[in-house]
Amino acid sequence: SILIKSIDVLYDDIKDAHELTLNTVQGPFNNFHATVEPKEPKPEEGDCDNQINWCTEGGLHNSIWFKFKAPITGAVNIISYGFDNQLALYEPLSTGSWEDILSGDESKYKLLAANDDAHSADYSAEIATVSDLTPGKMYWIQMDGSAGGEEGEVTIKVEAPLPTLLDYPVTVYPTIAFDSMRIDLKGMNDEGVTLSIYDMQGRLMVYEQVDWSMLGNDLSDENSFGVLLLKRYNISQGLYIIEIRNSKIYYINKLRF
Repeated sequence: SILIKSIDVLYDDIKDAHELTLNTVQGPFNNFHATVEPKEPKPEEGDCDNQINWCTEGGLHNSIWFKFKAPITGAVNIISYGFDNQLALYEPLSTGSWEDILSGDESKYKLLAANDDAHSADYSAEIATVSDLTPGKMYWIQMDGSAGGEEGEVTIKVEAPLPTLLDYPVTVYPTIAFDSMRIDLKGMNDEGVTLSIYDMQGRLMVYEQVDWSMLGNDLSDENSFGVLLLKRYNISQGLYIIEIRNSKIYYINKLRF
């Protein structure tokens, strides 16, 4: 008999890219035993410290992939820590899927940014602010081992600045009644839920993509929900407008914390 052991790197291939939650440090991930796919793109090699190249260290070695949906502001920073890696950010142009990026046809995708040695402590990469992203569109992040193919564990964060009134005009609804939250979310598990909290001057205090488990199964208990939001977002007590929306529901109301 023959025993064959295999190692499966979960996010090695771009089609299996790990989807990242905005404004959350995630990981650790690793690129141990990761491979390079046929037609996998890479940035040009050159200046280690700029925002469009990688260092001249042999190109691709052991890449892994992440993806995220662009925030409403259309701007992100991508920050990694852990080992000597290199990052690249891609936008699919033809179909909007990962297949554009792996097509080998440069007219079907665009390299938006790249970086190699941003942090001197471990030479991990950081992509500084990239703007003009399309809100809600999926983008892909390529992470590879630098310095000839380094391997290691890493954390990554896609940081999205909160919108301001200039980014996202807000209408305040002064006639909304002071009703309790009457949304029954039992059995719901849809993606794409956004939570927005405005103060009474119409300024957006919180904007985040959330999941149903964070919101809870029943928001009819206004006091408990207010406490949850106060702890999570560290906002002051007062009167706010809260908005919850996704493809199935839209809810807006006043809420006193």
